[in-house]
Parts: sequence; C-alpha cells; structure tokens
Amino acid sequence: MLLPKAIEGLLVAGKAISATHDALPAIRMQSDLENLGGVAALAAALAVRSGVTPRDIEIEELQDRLIHEGILPASVRTRCLAPVHYSEEALRDLVDQIESEQPLYEYANMRMNEIYKGPIPFVEICSLGQKIVPFLVAALEKATGTRQIRLAQALAMLGSQAAVPILIERIMEQLQGAELPRRTADMMYVQLPPDHGAMPDVVYLLYSLAQTRDSRSIAVWQRVVDLMQPSEEDFIDTWLGLYYYVDAISQGAERLGDRGAIPVLEQLHRIPYLNSQMSTSTPQSDYFLERRAMLELVIARALARCGSRLGYEVLIQYVSDGRSLLAKQALQQLRIYSGQLLDKDAERLRIWLETERPYRQTHPLRLELDIEMNSESILRTCEEKKI
Repeated sequence: MLLPKAIEGLLVAGKAISATHDALPAIRMQSDLENLGGVAALAAALAVRSGVTPRDIEIEELQDRLIHEGILPASVRTRCLAPVHYSEEALRDLVDQIESEQPLYEYANMRMNEIYKGPIPFVEICSLGQKIVPFLVAALEKATGTRQIRLAQALAMLGSQAAVPILIERIMEQLQGAELPRRTADMMYVQLPPDHGAMPDVVYLLYSLAQTRDSRSIAVWQRVVDLMQPSEEDFIDTWLGLYYYVDAISQGAERLGDRGAIPVLEQLHRIPYLNSQMSTSTPQSDYFLERRAMLELVIARALARCGSRLGYEVLIQYVSDGRSLLAKQALQQLRIYSGQLLDKDAERLRIWLETERPYRQTHPLRLELDIEMNSESILRTCEEKKI
C-alpha cells in the first residue's frame, strides 16, 4: 500500500489508494489506514538512517518500532505463518459451519471499539472459490430454513445458478404483501442511505440473486417495481431502504445484460425522482440529490448494457452533469461499451449514438466480485515460534 509499483525512493501515504468499486467505505476507518501516515513517516526515517530506499528497509526493524509505539502487537514478531489446506472432509465440515443462527450483518453490528477476531465461516467458504461449490450444492439439497438460504447466498457469491430457485422462492414469499418489506433489524450508526448496508432482509437476497446472471430474476424485479409507489421522503427513509431496492435490481440487470429486462428497467426509470435528476448547476447544498442522481445513473447503465437506446441517452445527458464524479462515470461507461476513447462533447456523442447505434448489442457486466477465490494460497497465523 505504501510502495508504488516500479518507482523507487517514494512512499505514498494518506488515502491515496484506489479501488475498483464500492470498497473504500469498508476500509476508510480501519486501523491500518488510520495509522498509515505515521507508519510511512517511521519507514521513511528508517530508510534515511539506513541509507537505503524504502523498498529495501529491514521489515523486522520497522515492526519492532511499531511494536514499541503500540501500533502492532508483539506477537507479530513471534507468529508462525503457513497456508491452510482443506481436505474433502474439512470442506464438508466447513460447509456444516455456515451461519444459520444469526444474520450475517451481525458481524458488523458492533461498537466502534469492538473487534471481532474469530473465524467467519461464510467468508471462509466463499474465499475458496469453485473448489467448494459441489459441497455447497450437496448441502443445499438437504438443507431447510435459514441454513438453506445461507447456502444459496454462498453459491450466488460464487456465481452458481444452483442458488436461483431457492433465492427466488424466498424473495417472492416476502413480496406477497401490498408494500415493499421494510428493515426490521436495529443497526447502529445508520444514517441516510446508502449507509452501513442497512437494508430490509429481502434486499440482501436481491443482491445475492444479482450475482447469478439468471433471466429468471426478471420476474422478481418486476414484482419489486410493481410495489414501488414512492414519495420523495421515502428515499431518505432509513427503514424502507428504497435506495437498495433500486440498486439491487440495477446491479442484477447490469450483470445479466438481457433485453428481456428492458421493460422493467424503463418502468423503474419512470418513477418520479428516478428520472431527470441530471443537473448542470453548481454544487448542491442537499447532497441527497446527488444520491438520487446516482440511482438514475445506475438504471441507465443497466438499460445500456441490456441494449436500450434510452440508457445511452441518459448517460450522454450525464456527461454534462455539474457533479464531476457522475459525469466522469457516465463517460467512462460509454467508452467501455463502445471500446472507443469517446469525446465528452455531448453533441458529438449524440451524433455517435445516431450513426453507430451501439444499443443493437448487449453488454453484460463481466466484472467479478473482488473477493479472494483461492484462500489456500494465503499465509495464516499458526502456532508461535521462538526467536
């Protein structure tokens, strides 16, 4: 994190780090990042004293200093590191440990000074990649209740369509009423959405379903949109979680890239407050307007990937948006779909749309979740060693 690739004699500190998508909120308040500036200073001083570049400092000497300052535990110098390899029996045992007694979000529902250090079976399972899929499928065939749902979610994380029937059944059960289900779990520190992943339980399943790229999802999305009759205040209701409903549908449609999803996406876009959110004005005092605009942008992305002209038209509008991050994202998406370094001039983009008609093709999102898929290659802490 501190050492840039192929550049010697330089340390990069602060929040000068990058992520492919929504990863920064999860790391911005972690101890590693909070202490990064101080660690960089100590590393730089050590490099100067030792007469070497930062890449060549003795890491053990830096660790000793960080232990002295109370930043690292002393066990860092005595721990043993080795990979963990799973036999078939161990894989079955791991699947048997999948969480069925509490929601997964309970791992994060802690006070600021609380730290969870135990294993998280769901994470261990998904980090093994395709190797564990047959064991999950076998367990799913016999499972019931919450355990069945959790196994289906793990399979969905790994892109397996074996999860789809269970996820759809459970989602549709919760969508039988006249209104969208609301969040019932009490979570700490929740502010205006999207925040802390605080959403209704059914939306977690919608996000899981989104990972499967299965056209059977379209009927589920249609039911959700049919239940949407939002007021402006509904978008800031932290218990309704409307933001997440819209985002989960759009994310699923992006990954699917199927023309069959266009009608439900167009219906979603017609909902008041989810269209015509583009603005060329100076920065707005009401920051939630930008979040609503972000929802229109994700709907447009999904429409474009499914082969809809409307999606491209909305993206072209947002290239001129006064909020630079939205404008940059819109142009970036157009460049990805076209495979060309398109100009940001809106009029030229409209001419390109008329002549090239890129909506004749679909562009399913192929970006995979950036989770570990071969955890057996990672060094883990084992018994301590003597030094």
